[in-house]
Amino acid sequence: MNAPPNYKLIEMTPRDVHENLVGIVGSMDRIRNECATNLGASNGQKTDYLRLAGELSGCIEATVRENRLYQHTEVVRVLCNTDPLLSHYDPLQTEFWSQREPRLRIALDDFTAVLMGDDFVGGNQPYHIFQGVKYGNVNGNRDAVYETILPINPLIGKTLADHNIGVKKTDDGLGISVIIDPLEYVQILKGLGAMYVDFPKKTFQRMKKDFPKTTIVKKDGTEYTRVIFEVPILEVGSNIVNELMKLARTDFGGVEANLVRNILNFHGYGQEFVEMLKDRIGISPKPKKDARKTELTSLIEETSVDSGNKKSQIQWLEYWKQINDGRIMAGMGDLYLSFKELKRMNVEGKDDEKVKVTRYLATLRDDFDWLGKSNWLISSTRLQYNGSNLECKITHHFDCSDKKFVDEKQPVNVPIYRNTPIVQVVSNPEGLKYLQTLFSTEDDSETIIQTLEFISGKNRNEIKVWTAATDGSFTRQSNPERASGLDYNDGCFHVGGNVIIGDAGRSRGQPSAPKKSPKEM
Repeated sequence: MNAPPNYKLIEMTPRDVHENLVGIVGSMDRIRNECATNLGASNGQKTDYLRLAGELSGCIEATVRENRLYQHTEVVRVLCNTDPLLSHYDPLQTEFWSQREPRLRIALDDFTAVLMGDDFVGGNQPYHIFQGVKYGNVNGNRDAVYETILPINPLIGKTLADHNIGVKKTDDGLGISVIIDPLEYVQILKGLGAMYVDFPKKTFQRMKKDFPKTTIVKKDGTEYTRVIFEVPILEVGSNIVNELMKLARTDFGGVEANLVRNILNFHGYGQEFVEMLKDRIGISPKPKKDARKTELTSLIEETSVDSGNKKSQIQWLEYWKQINDGRIMAGMGDLYLSFKELKRMNVEGKDDEKVKVTRYLATLRDDFDWLGKSNWLISSTRLQYNGSNLECKITHHFDCSDKKFVDEKQPVNVPIYRNTPIVQVVSNPEGLKYLQTLFSTEDDSETIIQTLEFISGKNRNEIKVWTAATDGSFTRQSNPERASGLDYNDGCFHVGGNVIIGDAGRSRGQPSAPKKSPKEM
């Protein structure tokens, strides 16, 4: 290995430092993307990357000293000292670290946004900044950084050894029983940041179904099935300021959240910031009506229908077909839209609106109370799982008598979630897409979490997600049709996408149109 640099670039003006910092991070990103494309890094690439990490360290030190940002680097240092394995952190390991130690990514995002300013685009930038911070805190041991960069991933071997997957002692205690499920290995390896995994050739057809990039490779005269994972973290980011300039000229119907969520890596600066920016740009788009709100009023009914009686989703669908006053059975999208409106009224509303919110919260939480009263709130949203893969079709107002309200979404991949914290779910692109489809919204992860925190009265760590399983006695294969609803249980708030369509729960009406006159009926 070539000797790493032993100098730091600190004798520069703040502007020079910033320009150099941006250029170095861009070069580091190009090396990383080359390594990802080639599924590996050469010693030359790692040495070049380490040299850039040394130069970046000097820029970071100068910026930290100039702007007194010591608390940012201290947070990173303390976390890595607490868990030494964090020194091997890689953005491909998001799934693993979101459970073990999510604070590192949060700290790096914050620090990188401060350092990069208008040039912050997220993506891999926080990871490269992390290498610069590590380089400045190894007390001259540059080899320690070299051994923790790019595709080197000690998490994989260590975690597989800890899991002892498929290895069990025999009943007689004289041997070992080995039953290996390749799909179980694949899911663990993907979560740990592996870019691919090789299996015997005979597994090709099985793997190709769930992983479209699966291919056949030849090594040492033997053919293998290579499962190659999608790597969404390597998507190119975008310049926030430039994107704002473009998007501020677009009419998003006056919904500020739309403006925010359409900007890649825009970290929730919020409505006040957007208004300020639009004022400075001199653009004030004329609000348009939300097309969905012209058909459906914002709030579901204040109490559950049929005196709070409980029926299965199948029975409720038949019940609602007999209702001809314009109401329909509320779907998950209607519930979520109402939750957002109640949250807004609680903050911005007049006194009478806030009283109304209090009434809604009381009746909704009573409907959620599975543990105390065997209640849960069932929706008209139906999930139809594909038993051969993770794909699922979600339909709102399923089997509604007024077909114009039946909203069948494009199928999405729905991972297996069994009492999984919502924070972990939204940290994965497929998980976020699932919740957006389930709630018929384009809201970002933070908006969804805050809305559910408000309506349930639970904090985000107490909000859990359930989807249908693929093993056991009641699976996606054996029972693909599921209902969706919300409930309290075990001290947590549950978002259910796995409910047996025969399970009984309560229902709420969604006013969809003015009540029909006798002449129209």
